[in-house]
Amino acid sequence: MDCRGQVPAIGDADDGEVWCLAHDSDFDSYRSLVAIGAALFRRTDLSAKARSSGVGNDGQLPWLGLGAPPLYGKGTANDLPRSFPQGGYIVVGEALDTPREFRVTFDCGALGYNRIAGHGHADALAVLVSWEGDPLLVDAGTYCYNAAPEWRRFFRSTSAHNSLLVDGFDQSEYGASFLWLRDVNAVLHEERRDDRMHVVHASHDGYLRLRDPVRHHRRVTLEADSGRLVVEDWLECRQPHDVTMHWHAAAAARLWPCETGWQLATTGHSLSLSVQGALAHHEIGVGCESPVQGWVSRRFYQREAAPVLVTRARLASSQILRTVVERVARHSAGREPGSR
Repeated sequence: MDCRGQVPAIGDADDGEVWCLAHDSDFDSYRSLVAIGAALFRRTDLSAKARSSGVGNDGQLPWLGLGAPPLYGKGTANDLPRSFPQGGYIVVGEALDTPREFRVTFDCGALGYNRIAGHGHADALAVLVSWEGDPLLVDAGTYCYNAAPEWRRFFRSTSAHNSLLVDGFDQSEYGASFLWLRDVNAVLHEERRDDRMHVVHASHDGYLRLRDPVRHHRRVTLEADSGRLVVEDWLECRQPHDVTMHWHAAAAARLWPCETGWQLATTGHSLSLSVQGALAHHEIGVGCESPVQGWVSRRFYQREAAPVLVTRARLASSQILRTVVERVARHSAGREPGSR
């Protein structure tokens, strides 16, 4: 949960509620659960998290016979864990749980629950980025379950996530709306943090099913001095393979080529992206329907066109495809071509 109380749209989410006890226009069930946990268990760290994300007295607390979360105590949001190796999520960032935070979420978890992973998405090793609570590089979301099979398949696919396709295949074999035919196992190899950088390295086995078996590795590094985020991808294999990498931007963002590569900007924040290490072809997609690409869904049965940077390259074993993400100061952000 970021400093505004927003949670990445990882896996399925249908916004279903049995009984909503609060009717605020900005009500959010995740923020509410944190506030309820703080009050129920008298957790000052959860209280600090709830308040730092904009939750004071949650509207559901009186209905549950609970008072407000504790206001005082030694606990702070910094006491909460950032690494969840059993669940497969690692949070990397600067000034976390403050209004100035830069937050990176690295998904190195399982495909989903049980063997069929009914609500799971093929999103192993996806990277999500927000800055001061402004989502910039995002998960595309869910959109629907059964009403539109082609859209359901896209939003669950690897193409809808900030990860890597190998030879045009999803990380798992699609069976049906709530069925994957093969499990995908991710392994966290390393998490290391010091004064200079925070490094996380993981891999997954989804492409071991190919004729030439492939293990996809990704290393995420946040450099303390420069603030750069470096994402390195490589394949463990015998022969070269075609790869396709996606970087999905929020619907509110704009994306255009610049001197250093690509620039992504919302009304408040801007990032530059450059891809290095392999001869690659790049294109931007927005709201494409054949094939489906360049869409995000922030609410069930709602979808919006959104820019996506698609990079295609051919990688030999251990050859690194490197994406460098840098924050751009507001005063130095470039202008999108054609803008005034």
